[in-house]
Amino acid sequence: MPKGNGLGGIEMRHRILFLVAILLVIPGQFSLDADGQTYGRSCASSPPPGSTVDNIEITPSGPISIPADVNLDLTAKAYDSGGSEIGSVQFSWSTSSGNIQNFGSGSARWLPMTMGSQIVTVCTGEVESQLSVQVLHGTALSLDLVPEFENITADQSISLSPYLIDTHGNAWIPNVPFADW
Repeated sequence: MPKGNGLGGIEMRHRILFLVAILLVIPGQFSLDADGQTYGRSCASSPPPGSTVDNIEITPSGPISIPADVNLDLTAKAYDSGGSEIGSVQFSWSTSSGNIQNFGSGSARWLPMTMGSQIVTVCTGEVESQLSVQVLHGTALSLDLVPEFENITADQSISLSPYLIDTHGNAWIPNVPFADW
């Protein structure tokens, strides 16, 4: 008797359809303006009562590149629709990778850890801003030589690939000279 054709299979298809429907509805809850500010989302922090935040600026502005083992100090400032800075705004910070410390008053410190394209997000109320960061490898702490094959016979040759590894485990192939080394 084939499995998956019973009541359990129908229930599973209903769950999948329900999840797909939710995913199709959720993107419609957000909109992005010309400055890359996202509206229509909920944030753990809110601006002071009576204030309306129009945009948030992050310093340094991006896109930027930093090593994976270097802290990046960040500052956020909120502005109203007239371009005036709004004081005493509480911000929430998040990141696609690494650790971020929120020091309050718009100040934060981020340690990225993972190489590649990363995003730092800051928000208050219904407004958020994002910083694009290209994270490069950190300072190399070790060198691993990785063989092409695990087992070889005595008459085979072996090819080794060198990998440098930083403190967070990021690995990359260094530029190795082909002669005189």
